[in-house]
Amino acid sequence: MWLFGSERVRPLCANARSRGRLLGLLAALALVLLARSAGAADPFVFSVFGDVPYSESELATLETHVTNHNRYSPSAFLVHVGDIKSGSEACQEVRYQDVADILKGSAVPVFILPGDNEWVDCSNPSQGWAWWMEHLFALEKEFCGIWPVDAQIARPENFSFVRDGVLFIGLNYVSGGPSSVTQADADWVNDQFAALGGSVRAAVLLAQKKASGVLFDAVKARGHAFGKPVLYMHGDGHDWEYDTAFFGESNMLRVQVERGSLSHPPVQVTVTSAGQFQFEQDPWPAGTPEIVRNSCGGAQPSLSIDDLFVTEGQTANFTVTLSGATGAAASVNYATQDGTARAGSDYVSKSGSLSFSGTTTQRQVQINTSQDSTGENAESFFVNLSNASGATIARAQGGAVILDDDSGYTVTVQPTTGGSVTLSPSGGVYAGGTLVTVTAVPASGYRFGSWGGALSGTSNPTTLLVDGNKTISATFIRRYAVTVSTTGGGSVSLSPSGGVYDVGTLVTLTAVPVTGGSFLGWGGALSGTSNPTTLLVDGAKSVTANFTAIHTLTVATKGKGNVTLNPPGGAYPAGTVVTLTAVPGSGFRFTGWSGALSGLANPTTLVINGNKSVTATFKK
Repeated sequence: MWLFGSERVRPLCANARSRGRLLGLLAALALVLLARSAGAADPFVFSVFGDVPYSESELATLETHVTNHNRYSPSAFLVHVGDIKSGSEACQEVRYQDVADILKGSAVPVFILPGDNEWVDCSNPSQGWAWWMEHLFALEKEFCGIWPVDAQIARPENFSFVRDGVLFIGLNYVSGGPSSVTQADADWVNDQFAALGGSVRAAVLLAQKKASGVLFDAVKARGHAFGKPVLYMHGDGHDWEYDTAFFGESNMLRVQVERGSLSHPPVQVTVTSAGQFQFEQDPWPAGTPEIVRNSCGGAQPSLSIDDLFVTEGQTANFTVTLSGATGAAASVNYATQDGTARAGSDYVSKSGSLSFSGTTTQRQVQINTSQDSTGENAESFFVNLSNASGATIARAQGGAVILDDDSGYTVTVQPTTGGSVTLSPSGGVYAGGTLVTVTAVPASGYRFGSWGGALSGTSNPTTLLVDGNKTISATFIRRYAVTVSTTGGGSVSLSPSGGVYDVGTLVTLTAVPVTGGSFLGWGGALSGTSNPTTLLVDGAKSVTANFTAIHTLTVATKGKGNVTLNPPGGAYPAGTVVTLTAVPGSGFRFTGWSGALSGLANPTTLVINGNKSVTATFKK
């Protein structure tokens, strides 16, 4: 058993299911409700495996894992982190269908992430992706009792949800995946931590391979700011790895699961009430008792309460939902709790109980708010669930944000260099609760970097909830062109490629002569003959690579003697002046040049401006 992490924070769960919708109000609501009260959380258990099946015969292995998980695992859900075929197998639709059919036999919801073997490594990646989307996308929707799950607009296979105060983020991150997908992964990580990080006790990120590049940077930066336990769990490497040093942060852990062969069942992960991660690599040894489940796969139905916005003077209608109902009755108590809003002056306190019959799955708690004439920022209060009977409490606290309707709020855009910011609706003064679309517009020679002030992250456009006066800023990054020209034949490669770069980028330039050519040196913004060399982009740069052709000098003799060349070698850049000296053998004398030279001068010189042949004649 492995342990990691130690902090506890009050949970915030996801709202209503919305695969394919904007975070919008959800993100804004989560940011406003950061004042949730501290409280204990129960341990939460889930399972992870991947890299199976690697052959048609391993379909039986996958089925065995699912069967044993149904019989013995207390996990709330199961995650497959990708690779449903080996790299040597051809991509065939039947594999996607077979894997989906087996996973649908799980007693608990199954989430699956893409692997490179069934996507980018297919001989036709587009076809492989189409099959994945057809048979495996949003697989969890096939299961009864599934809780709210959010998806990214740009990459809907990226998902997130909150269970028992733990944020789960699923990412499409594979070896050889397009850079645009990796950037979307990084954006999704930034968005989810910004929206929900302040109100969860731990975070778990799931992907097919270990993080690198912009995704690594996003996970590390967000994990550092989060400060609470973070687990990044993946497959791909086939061996167990437990790495506390990977991200260089004391609160962050990377775990690689073993390939899901018959001897390596899904790893059981427990997030303890103390905020630790525990791992069971052999979760059902001999003698493990079987789990008793209801018809929806869970141990018991569960109750949850939602979050909402309400304008002052209106009634806040909280919805309490019973998930996984079995037909048996359930009940739960509720009571309001102050946040920044105060009972008596901002809302009317209330407590009571709710009953659910065998067929009732939703009940409402109605809380009246107070109307005043004073302009003020948005305020929040909570409704807490407790003492449930006939069900567990999946989400114990709902929050309401009271929006002021007495005066408009100002959205101020700080002056910035390199671009501008537009607001929609325009104007800059808005009623409380308005959702404003904010768009960064880079000037020529710049790109948008990130948001500041009341906004964060890199999504563009993004949305801003106006619940008070706001100041926002946008950072734009200067970009410059690196222009390359050549003389004498040849080419230059740039790394990174592209030719237009962020200021401060270090570009590697490599001169590549044509066959039979030679690199002479750099000109323009570079000098010298180092190849490859580097260039710091701190402005527009123009570089010249100078090449020359290489010509051969062939020397023959008649009679006894030889010819020396200076410089030696016989192959020279165009324009080289070569000195030729005829050296007669014993008893012979030099009698003249022929070919590219003539006469008796010895030594003599020859300018190399093409391939040349020279003969020296010696006679007794």
